[in-house]
Amino acid sequence: MTVQGWTSSLLYLAFLGATLLLVTGDLPPPDTALRSQRQAVVLALAAPLLATLFSAALRRDGYLPQFDAPLRLALAIPVFLCVARTGFDAGRWLRWVLPASLFIVVAHRAWFGQPAHWPEDRMTTAFVDPLVFGYLSLTFGLMGLMGLSTRAGRRSSLAQGLAGLVTLGLGLALSVLSGSRSGWLAIPLVLACWLHLNLPARWRLGPATVPLVTLAAVALLASSAYFTVHRVQERVQEAIADLHTYSFDKPQPETSLGYRITFVRIAGDLVARHPLAGVGDTAHRPPAPETDFPYATPEAVRASFHSAFHNQVVSDAVRHGLSGGLAALLLLLVPGAVCARHLESVHPQRRRAAALGLCFAICLAVSSLSTEVVDLKYTASLFALMTALLCGATLAQPDSRHGQD
Repeated sequence: MTVQGWTSSLLYLAFLGATLLLVTGDLPPPDTALRSQRQAVVLALAAPLLATLFSAALRRDGYLPQFDAPLRLALAIPVFLCVARTGFDAGRWLRWVLPASLFIVVAHRAWFGQPAHWPEDRMTTAFVDPLVFGYLSLTFGLMGLMGLSTRAGRRSSLAQGLAGLVTLGLGLALSVLSGSRSGWLAIPLVLACWLHLNLPARWRLGPATVPLVTLAAVALLASSAYFTVHRVQERVQEAIADLHTYSFDKPQPETSLGYRITFVRIAGDLVARHPLAGVGDTAHRPPAPETDFPYATPEAVRASFHSAFHNQVVSDAVRHGLSGGLAALLLLLVPGAVCARHLESVHPQRRRAAALGLCFAICLAVSSLSTEVVDLKYTASLFALMTALLCGATLAQPDSRHGQD
C-alpha cells in the first residue's frame, strides 16, 4: 500500500518463475489425496476470467480493460501449483512479513503524512482508497492473531507471540483510523475461529463451539468497541441514521449506507434485464439512462455506473451476468473452505497456512459485501498471490525441514 505497482510486479515475477519451475524443474509430485481440492482452487482462480470471456463473447464486447483483473487472478494458478509441489512454507514466513509490512505503512505515513487528495480524517496512502486501506490493514492484523497458538504442543514462542500481537494492534489501529467500516464484521468471526482452535479440549462443545463463541464474541466486541472507541461509535451511529432515513419510495439525497442500498436495487434491475450476457464495464459505457431508475437520484445512478456497486458478487453479476456472480462466489468461498478442512492437520506447515488462509478468506469475503475487493489492479494481484501462497502451502507435501511450529 506504499509503493505503486509493487504487488502487480511481484505477481508477474512469481508467474514467470513458477511457470519456469513447473516446466523445467524437477519438482516433487503433488499429494494425490488432495487432487480434488487443488482442482477446486484452480477453478476458483480461473472462474472470473472464464465468466468474463463467456459474457464478452455473448455481447461481442472486445473492451480489453475488462479482462485485466480476471487475468491477474488466473496468472496465480502456476504460482499455486508450484507452491503445492515445492512445499514452500508460506505461513512460516508470513509471521514476520505481516508485522514488517504494517511497520512500513506506519513509517511511510509518518514520513509523507496524509495525501492531500484524501480527507484529513481518513488515514490512507497516496494511491489507496481509505476503504481498501482499512480492510487490508484489518486483514493483516487479524492474520497476526490467527498465526498465534496457545495449545499445548503447538504453543507459539515468545517472539512469535509478540510479533502476532504487534501485527494485531497495528492492523486494528490503522483500520479504525481509516474511517472505513468495511471488514469489521470479520473480527468476531475470526476471533471465534481462533478461540475454537485454542480452547482447551475440555471446554469444547463440538460443532456448537464456533457458533456459540461467535455470538459471544460479537456481543463482547461490539459493546466494547462501541463504548470505548469514539470513532467506532460515530460510524455505527451514522449507519443507524442512514438506515432510518432511507426511503424505498422516492429518490432522496443519498447517505453512505443509503448509496449501497440503492446500488443493490439498480444492480438487481440490470441483472434481471441481462441475466446471461451482463452489461459489461459500466464505467466504460453506461448500460441504461439515468431515468430508468426512478427510486434513485441521478448522482446515485452515475456513481453506481462509475464506481461499481460496492459489492463484489453484485458488481460481477451486473457486468458478466449470472456466471460472473457465480465466479465471484467461487473465488471468495472456495479458498476459505479448502483451508478450513486443514485447520487440525497433523502437519504444522499445513495448520499454519490453513489458519492464515482461512482468516484472509473470511476478511476479504466480508469486505466484499460493502466494496469490490478484486477490481483494482493491485488488490486483484494481492488477492491472487495470497490465495496462491496460502492454499498452495495448505495443500502441499509438508517439508520435513520446517516441521516445527
